[in-house]
Amino acid sequence: MRQSRHPIHVGIWITISPSEQGVLHCVKGNGVVFQNMASLKLAGWQIEGFYRFQGDTR
Repeated sequence: MRQSRHPIHVGIWITISPSEQGVLHCVKGNGVVFQNMASLKLAGWQIEGFYRFQGDTR
C-alpha cells in the first residue's frame, strides 16, 4: 500500500462477504482499522499489489 510514490505499508485483505471486503491495517493515531476500497481511496491509500498464500492449508 502507498500514499505517495513508494509503497511503504502493508495490510491484510479480508472478505467478510461478497459485499463486505477491505483491508485490515494499522494507522498511526487510530490503531488497527478495517477500510473498504472507497474508504481507502478517501484516506489517500492506493493498493500497490497483492501476495497470495500458495501453500498447503492443512
